[in-house]
Amino acid sequence: IYPAINVLKSGTRKEELLQKPDELQKIWAIRSAIATMDDVEALKFLYAKMLKTKDNKELLSILNE
Repeated sequence: IYPAINVLKSGTRKEELLQKPDELQKIWAIRSAIATMDDVEALKFLYAKMLKTKDNKELLSILNE
């Protein structure tokens, strides 16, 4: 994937000001789950899920099932 990103290190400070509380909890759960994966595995996992969804809301929904 270009440009290359480090999934585990990506994010922003004060994200609680940018996200709704329920979405923030889902994001943290996803980060926790991919923390056990290596970088390539995490990126492949997320990329495969992104291809199956049309927007971020749907992505968060399927990743937390």
